[in-house]
Amino acid sequence: MAKAFTLQMSPARTGSTFGMLSLQTKARNSVELLLASPLRRALQTCQLSFAPCIERGLKIHAQPYAEEVSTNPSDTGSEASVLKEIFGPDLVDFDLLKLAWWKHEGEYATDAKAVNERARKLRKWIKGREEKEVVLVAHGFFNHYLTGEVDDEGQQTTPWWNEAELRTYAFEEEDDEQSMLYETEESLGGRKKEDRSKR
Repeated sequence: MAKAFTLQMSPARTGSTFGMLSLQTKARNSVELLLASPLRRALQTCQLSFAPCIERGLKIHAQPYAEEVSTNPSDTGSEASVLKEIFGPDLVDFDLLKLAWWKHEGEYATDAKAVNERARKLRKWIKGREEKEVVLVAHGFFNHYLTGEVDDEGQQTTPWWNEAELRTYAFEEEDDEQSMLYETEESLGGRKKEDRSKR
């Protein structure tokens, strides 16, 4: 059975409109795992966008592999202890955060090779989970790596996502090594419909 994988871009700054997000109740009820980049804006986006999932008992899991691809201060995270103070012990699970994950070194470096490997590890990690309906709130540039929309030099090959955009992916059945994703027909159709309505 293919795993459904919902990928949402975190707004570039806190306070961006969340009105663009509309998940049907049925879709929200089927979500089994909430993941978010440990950057505050991604955790906040997940908290607001998927509040019904949290209300029925799901915790957000901070997944450091999903951090943004930049060393800018706005794309640099914080220690788990700082994040725990902000979000409290009941909302977010920080068990996946390694010591100094935010320093952009080693597997968290921002060069194309490191980010491609980080994206591959994240896809494989998600694919290996038992949950079938997974949500990940991540970031614009990293999403291009995660979905395989970058070239060997790390240049994106598709346009930027809209702020707070929601897309749905599934894993390729035969691809075990890279655990590649494809966008679902429903997600593609929804984006085409939205593009037509803007004309």
